[in-house]
Amino acid sequence: MSTQPHPDAAPAPSVQLYLFGTAIIKRGDTPINLNIAKATALLGYLAATNAPQTRAQMYTLLWPDSVGEAASKNLRNMLWTIRKTCGTDPIDSEGDLLTLCSDVWVDVDAFSQLSAEAKSGSARHPEALRVEGFALYRGSFLQGISLHNMDEFEYWLGIEREHRRQQFFEFATNLIERWRQLKDWQGVVDTALPALHVDNLHETINCALIEAYARLGDRPKAIRQYNLLSDLMRQELNTVPSASTRAVYQAIVDGEIDTPARPLADVNGAPHQASLRESSEQITERTIQLAREIARDHMRAKQNANPVDNQDCVPVVGKNVKLVGRSAEFAALVRTFYAAQESMHTATIRGEFGIGKSRLAQEFIRWARAQRAVTLFAKAIDTQSVLPYQPLVFALRRLIQQVDRLDTILDAAWMAELSHLLPELREHNPVAHAPDSGTDQVQLFEAFVHLGARLLEHQRGSVLIVYVDDLQWADSATLTLLQYATQRWQALRLPVMLLFTLRSEQMPIAAEQAQTVAGWLATVERDLPYQHVTLNPLPRADTDVLIESLVTDDTDYMAAAKQMFSDWLYEETGGYPFYIVETLQELVGRGLVVESRRGTDDFGLSFAPLLTMNEADLEAALRDFMPARIREITRERLKRLDRETTEVLIAAAVLRHPFTFEQLQQIVDLPEVQALIALDGALRANLLAERFDSAALTTTYAFTHDKIRAVIYNDLSVARRRIYHRRALSVLEQSGASAAQIAYHADNAALPEIALGYWAVAGIDAAEAGGFTEAVAYFESARRILRARAQTTFSDEQIAALYTALIDAYLQTGGLAEAHSAYAELLRLAQETGSAALQQHAYETLGPRLQQL
Repeated sequence: MSTQPHPDAAPAPSVQLYLFGTAIIKRGDTPINLNIAKATALLGYLAATNAPQTRAQMYTLLWPDSVGEAASKNLRNMLWTIRKTCGTDPIDSEGDLLTLCSDVWVDVDAFSQLSAEAKSGSARHPEALRVEGFALYRGSFLQGISLHNMDEFEYWLGIEREHRRQQFFEFATNLIERWRQLKDWQGVVDTALPALHVDNLHETINCALIEAYARLGDRPKAIRQYNLLSDLMRQELNTVPSASTRAVYQAIVDGEIDTPARPLADVNGAPHQASLRESSEQITERTIQLAREIARDHMRAKQNANPVDNQDCVPVVGKNVKLVGRSAEFAALVRTFYAAQESMHTATIRGEFGIGKSRLAQEFIRWARAQRAVTLFAKAIDTQSVLPYQPLVFALRRLIQQVDRLDTILDAAWMAELSHLLPELREHNPVAHAPDSGTDQVQLFEAFVHLGARLLEHQRGSVLIVYVDDLQWADSATLTLLQYATQRWQALRLPVMLLFTLRSEQMPIAAEQAQTVAGWLATVERDLPYQHVTLNPLPRADTDVLIESLVTDDTDYMAAAKQMFSDWLYEETGGYPFYIVETLQELVGRGLVVESRRGTDDFGLSFAPLLTMNEADLEAALRDFMPARIREITRERLKRLDRETTEVLIAAAVLRHPFTFEQLQQIVDLPEVQALIALDGALRANLLAERFDSAALTTTYAFTHDKIRAVIYNDLSVARRRIYHRRALSVLEQSGASAAQIAYHADNAALPEIALGYWAVAGIDAAEAGGFTEAVAYFESARRILRARAQTTFSDEQIAALYTALIDAYLQTGGLAEAHSAYAELLRLAQETGSAALQQHAYETLGPRLQQL
């Protein structure tokens, strides 16, 4: 790939890739509309890795569900589409390896070169570097790109985005340091302000800005900036600025920071800074023009984009949803981070599936990196067979994607040991020679210890955070290595924080593995200070805050509708962050909600399409709402269960309402002991929850989330549903359940006559209790069955009573038009059946009553 700082510095390359912010592809001066997210992802991956990639690696990343010839064909088709759209071939695809052609210009490479110049003290003036670098960094890497069900790519993309984001902040802080050396405090301000637009909580840059304001003689602005930072950290992180920042602020308050006159020349006789600024503006005129062209091309590409072609692109709702309701938990992690600077600490985030453990950890990591933390991210993955050191292989693979040459950090001997875990180390770093056939386990463990220590030293990190996601899946070999490393880092007095996410529900894994993980964690927490963070569903108020932070519609009507939508969302999701995000994403995917931009990098959601629909269309759109990804993940959870537990859950899904163990056992038709074991399995997996009514002294069970019940129920065949509903009908009739419950099961068991009678009784019971809205619903269910039956065992007297009760319920709820409609239907029914009794009842009893209204 071309490493020129910008396209105008060399003969125009065939293709230019702008990957910061929304991706833009150009050939010469002409924008290219490559409206396929997966194609952009392929180009971005090749550009960011900057190394030949095998076709097999591309299959794994971009077509994980395809194998063999199907995967190969997908890649060939994608390469052909890229070549055809670009009018040239930006990818060298000869043989098994793929790489970008040497004449392709990439903004990521250009920015990396500028970052290296800023770090090394380049002869170029910092103003030239600042304007050029900020023009190139238009936003996060591949902003807006998300590939559904491609976990490997998503993991890589998340790490790459964070790496590039940290590169930007390193660039900004290095420039700020050069401005400070020049004593050009206005240069510090001009660099810090746009950097804080990317992250207004970056404490190092905030501190530099506070000092610069004071040095420029604007003490009130310096104090206001400190107060702004302090308020933000208290509100967002529930913490306070660090000791060094507080010291700068105190020095300003005490008048200890001078505001010296600007020097006319430095020790080398450099000209006055103002003239340097003028010359730098001339130098970077082409870069500024380039930035303007990029903005225009982006708008043009957006206007010309055909959304139908962008089938691989998934709305980025999840990445823009604000983290709410976790301030106390976040603050606990922050406290642990600061404590780890003094001595090694550990923190564990526990919670059930979908509660937001990984999201909280990722937001904390993002914050910690702004405090110069160094991270090793390991993810344990559930596999059918135990793969030794799998999480650590994951961590090393991602590390070599972030670090250009690992051999510049770690000695060759240790590299050779680690190559036992990851043979690619020998490919990326030739110094890691092929190891002997055997390996000393202690040497391997020592290599990992040295890796952590050298990363801290090389990156001048404040804390090394070793983050293991989904610890419950970790193998014993990984746990042994981590325990060894923990003891060694502790002995070396290194600032290390161990961070784990762990499911609170018992997973259907081997008992031996579960005991190993639990015992290992107990040992670690016995030897180290620890922090437990337990997550619960968000309360309704936090769901309101979340919607308020996302919705861009601000009319009076929308303000009222927002609350209605927030109530619906909470009822649908139960306050589980995963369900909230997936529900919003599904709404965007269906076009019921649209993404809208509120600023340069600030996205919101407009609910106008959803909330301006008529009532019937809205009800149809949201009826039995089930996001596809929730369905898929729930099915995967259910696959792990044994047959008896699955049967118990099927019976529970059919029962729908809270039920007792005795009812469940009769429906599932299992011996008592087997049914108890199966129920315990469902409880441990956190699919069912136990509830004790102290007043009634009864214990009942229900699903932890209704979405789980809906997936199980909807996946049943019609015949299987009817059998279970008939069993439920029999059990509930014997146990004296409500008429509405019995009617529901009779209706779904295809026993219409029984259902008709019970729906009518349920309506009468509801009306007598003053629940006329419920009564209307029950009577309408009976009316539906009556309409569909050519013959019925209901007598004319019973039919007349049903319609009379229905009309009365409608009148009680203000449904005059519906009452007249029911009256007209009763007359038609009387004429069709030739029933004089029905006709007489309608004319003499109901007609006069309706005429009076």
